[in-house]
Amino acid sequence: EGSRASSNGCRVRLDLSGCKEFALFPGQIVAAIGVNAVGHTFVPRKIVHALPPASDAAPAEKAQVHPVTLMSAAGPLSTTDDLSYAPLTALLAKAVEVRPDALVLIGPFVDEQHPALSNAEVPCSYQELFERQVLAKLSEFIEDQIQDDGKITHVVLLPSTRDVHHQPVYPQPPFAESNVVPEHCAPYLHYANNPAHVSIGGVRIGACSVDTLFLLGQQELARTPPVAEGAPKPDRMARLASHVLGQRQLLPLFPAPTDERAPLAVDVCANLKAGALPSLPDILLAPSELAPFAKLCHAGVLAVNPGRLTRKAAGGNYATICIHPPKPPVEEPAADETPADAEAEPAAKPEEPDMIMEAALGLNSGVATAAEGTPAATAESAPVVKPEEGGDKGAPSGVLPLPADAPDGLVDRAFVEVKRI
Repeated sequence: EGSRASSNGCRVRLDLSGCKEFALFPGQIVAAIGVNAVGHTFVPRKIVHALPPASDAAPAEKAQVHPVTLMSAAGPLSTTDDLSYAPLTALLAKAVEVRPDALVLIGPFVDEQHPALSNAEVPCSYQELFERQVLAKLSEFIEDQIQDDGKITHVVLLPSTRDVHHQPVYPQPPFAESNVVPEHCAPYLHYANNPAHVSIGGVRIGACSVDTLFLLGQQELARTPPVAEGAPKPDRMARLASHVLGQRQLLPLFPAPTDERAPLAVDVCANLKAGALPSLPDILLAPSELAPFAKLCHAGVLAVNPGRLTRKAAGGNYATICIHPPKPPVEEPAADETPADAEAEPAAKPEEPDMIMEAALGLNSGVATAAEGTPAATAESAPVVKPEEGGDKGAPSGVLPLPADAPDGLVDRAFVEVKRI
């Protein structure tokens, strides 16, 4: 279908037999280079995808200067056999050990698909259940950190269309503030929209509770060129996440997918504005039913799927992300300040970036890599290095150390662990 300005929205059949490589889905904006020889069939030889939004430079006062540690988990937060929210309690206990700068929790918090809710077996209202089992636990978590007189973790809540106590149409407004949260704890509890664009310590994050990757995977039509022997295979998860960036929409499908088993109500007009990516994020949080991963996708953005905190009656996964700040630029000495014997000394050959990362992380066969030779995610068994006693008390706990000679790219500054709860 062409644009309204150039072709008045007319449609033409697309013959992709001449394209060696493409990845298309309904609602995608692309440019097709080819010919329409017979008038009713367009035969492209190349498909050009849209460019991601520009990466706006953060102001100097908002730029990242310290390591930022995040923990993220997506609902459901309670197993299907009860409503005790034991996985959420276990996650908060882990957060007490790690002490991240922020804990990003993505809904659903009161899942409409929970058996007790669908069978109307709850003795209280859905809002009361949310306040007693979620907000009360988070308030106690923040209260304990305030009493410890240490670093306090900020908590960010994103709603879901499956939250039975909240507006079910995407995009969604934030949760309403509750009196359950004490006044002195309220500054550390933040309610975000769905989708959300937040900045934590200079790290820009885009997040959406809709399972966009799963929906794209269902409707995507893709063809990849033959892979040479020994070359890495194309990464499907990174390609799906790149669609979100290339289309500049956290839910780029149009029309919205319809499934009677899991209906999704979308306000199409509001989605064009609220769901748009104003600028390129550093991290894309995309919780999905697919296997958890951390991938380097289009334009160097780190896409993380933390998985679900529960899997029916069992515990699920959560993610810990650490972003080190970029190294300051090194000022080169002036020509007249260069020592005379400097030319006689041979220049030391810098160590290769992949060797630096391997030495720092102790890579093994279980480590997930985001790009060829450049790791951006560690396996579940990777250790979390805690600061030594007597060190810098301002450094967050659970920070993975950055090698001294590591490059400034985000892929070499980001360390991700996906663990089971």
